[in-house]
Amino acid sequence: MAKIAIIGLSGGSIFMKVNSFPEKGETKVAEDLYFEPGGKGFNQAVACSRLGLKCYFLSAIGDDHYGNECKKVLMNENVDFTLVQKNDNTSLATIITDDEGENKVIVSHGAKLHLDDLKIFSSRIKQADVLLLQLEVPINIIKKAIKIAKENNKFVILNPAPFQKIDKEIIECVDLFTPNEGEAKMLFDLYPKEIFKNIVITMGDKGAILYSDNKETIIPPYKVKAVDTTGAGDTFNAALAVRIAEGASLIEACKFASVAAAFSVIKPYVINALPKLEDVEKAYEKNINNSI
Repeated sequence: MAKIAIIGLSGGSIFMKVNSFPEKGETKVAEDLYFEPGGKGFNQAVACSRLGLKCYFLSAIGDDHYGNECKKVLMNENVDFTLVQKNDNTSLATIITDDEGENKVIVSHGAKLHLDDLKIFSSRIKQADVLLLQLEVPINIIKKAIKIAKENNKFVILNPAPFQKIDKEIIECVDLFTPNEGEAKMLFDLYPKEIFKNIVITMGDKGAILYSDNKETIIPPYKVKAVDTTGAGDTFNAALAVRIAEGASLIEACKFASVAAAFSVIKPYVINALPKLEDVEKAYEKNINNSI
């Protein structure tokens, strides 16, 4: 079986629903309140497992309620996890969603991984086919994890979110970048497009664009009515990693990821909405241009 290694943030996610986002100085009353564990890496790990692959996950938590909830979900979702307990609070995010299904997110970082924590996870990176990363963990861990992966000929995907400046050393080692439109603009302001080996830009309901081998490929959207877009990017990255680990081409992997991401926005919240393999495969095989 193909395997994926993921390093990322774990924490609590508090969701609030409003009819529209508040203007400056305005107070809004939430119509709904909901809690679930989350974090980009956490969501991606659960999504990979639901999409049928063995997933190794490294993260840090605190000794508190939110950390315990993270453990419960990962166990229930059959993720092979290593949660390093720190003397700190578990990270916490607040997600506000409006009537259009758009969201705004505020994250409070708590427990953080340290470089030494990679020692207990390096064997997992070596066993995996793909290493999937985001920028929610310290950059020195990102660099070291990429070094381990490349020394062992592993495919590396980096989702540059939340965005921060990335040095050339990382760019030269990453096999595939997966920014959204805003992150892509910031990347291209720093470096020319040609410096990246492969890059796929996600554009929400407009689909995605893959730049690979000096070619541009439009990845069509799988049209749905969005209820909550919070987990779409994490689902896209997870599905992309799954198909690449299984040996698919980048184009086919992107098409599959587009369908998976569409399934993730038709239900509220994130873990609640992450799709299962049979649903995505059925829709993907039927017709990528049809609506769900």
